[in-house]
Amino acid sequence: MKSRETIFTIIELLVVIAIIAILASMLLPALQNARKKAMQSQCAGNLKQVGLATIMYANDFDEYIPANYSSPLYEWSYYLTDGKYIKEESCLCPSAPPKVKDFHMESTYGSASRDNFYKVNRIATDWKYAFGYGSLNNIILLADSVYYGSTTSKHGWQTAYIEDTYGTVGLFMVHIRHAGVANSLFADGRVEPLTKAQLQNHRTYYGYPPNGFP
Repeated sequence: MKSRETIFTIIELLVVIAIIAILASMLLPALQNARKKAMQSQCAGNLKQVGLATIMYANDFDEYIPANYSSPLYEWSYYLTDGKYIKEESCLCPSAPPKVKDFHMESTYGSASRDNFYKVNRIATDWKYAFGYGSLNNIILLADSVYYGSTTSKHGWQTAYIEDTYGTVGLFMVHIRHAGVANSLFADGRVEPLTKAQLQNHRTYYGYPPNGFP
């Protein structure tokens, strides 16, 4: 009798384990999606903080926003972090793949080259590499980015610089990393998730690694 009871108990245990495994397999995709959505929201929050920090910087420096690759080759994040306008971690996307673990000026959200300090109200006319047109609410200041240099050690890093690739694969690209969108900070301070098609409407620039990352 004891033996039968033991066998029955083991069968029950196996059934319970099987049920738990089935439930876990059903819940895991939902949990992963929720985690990705949370990271996208955190990324958007970081860009919003960068936008506010840029406004504070401009208020202190006669309406000029930080340069990007100015002489002596400082990226935009240097001016905001060195001036204590923002913390370093806010300059990084939390889901940036796959090698950026610590803050580095070259591995932040990306911008087209701002080789000078531009006044806020002159961005649309003076910033010749601006991604956008006409007014501040049409110009992308920063976005999720990626360096696609497959032969270099920085392949897959987020990059502070974005080039206009006109839809082709380049070295410095906007990275559509959040379920088909790239979080983007506009010059008027708002943050929006943009699809490939939407990015094409802003000087037709976008990018994403065609084969993912090793």
